[in-house]
Amino acid sequence: QSTGQRQGVLDAQTGLKEAEESLERYIAAGQGYDLSRHQLGRTSMRTALGSIRRRTTTEGTRGSLERAEAAEEIYSKAADRAIAGWNPEQPAIARQVHDNVARPAAEKLRDFLSELEARFARTQGFAEERLKERRDSAATAIGILAILIIVGIFWLLSDVGRRIVVP
Repeated sequence: QSTGQRQGVLDAQTGLKEAEESLERYIAAGQGYDLSRHQLGRTSMRTALGSIRRRTTTEGTRGSLERAEAAEEIYSKAADRAIAGWNPEQPAIARQVHDNVARPAAEKLRDFLSELEARFARTQGFAEERLKERRDSAATAIGILAILIIVGIFWLLSDVGRRIVVP
């Protein structure tokens, strides 16, 4: 479960990176392709955060996720403001909104996503450690069972030899 949630965070980080880069290109050149790539990045980011939300989480993780979702909403609004302010004759206004509002919001979102990824990595590490401990316990139990079986076979052979072969 932690692996899936961690993968969701990585998907959200990838979506954020794509959205940021596309927004930068759109503000610089005003190409519709860059705008569609920006929207695609935001959509994949929202999808990844939504998939994490639907999985069972602890209270601490839920709080981190809510902060990341709030930061995503702020980033989306800031990016929409930058897109709405883009004008081919005066790109400086959109650039200013991007630099002063959207970029800091994206950095904050990146920080929250990193925190969430660290939390899931820690949880995954604990789960892997428990798995190793259980595997070691199972190996020990199999070893003890094998020793008991061998002792039982020797006891049976000695008993057979004492009762059947000797008289």
